[in-house]
Amino acid sequence: MVPILIIYALELGLARTAMVQVFNLCFLAGKVSQIAVFAAADLLGTRLLMTTAPLAVAAMAALFVGMAARDHIPTRTYRHIIRVLLAVFAVLLIVQFALSDWGVLPEVSSERRESD
Repeated sequence: MVPILIIYALELGLARTAMVQVFNLCFLAGKVSQIAVFAAADLLGTRLLMTTAPLAVAAMAALFVGMAARDHIPTRTYRHIIRVLLAVFAVLLIVQFALSDWGVLPEVSSERRESD
């Protein structure tokens, strides 16, 4: 979903600040809904919180670095970085699909997930 949102924002010609704000709000809305679903399914426990806490700290650190850097990066460079990252994501997704389709990467079945 995020790559589609990024492409849409780039095509709209949104200002850098507006783009970042939209991305952050979409991310926040997605995570709040995920937490609600986990809570409703009774999957929100101490183990999950302890597992994800370091990732949340890393994400917050990256957010603050990005916020500090955005005022020092020209708009043209920012758009170029976004396009390069989108291309990298596209290549990774294509490789992941190809490897799983050719049987190189194992598929995770629902039975396997339930037993974990």
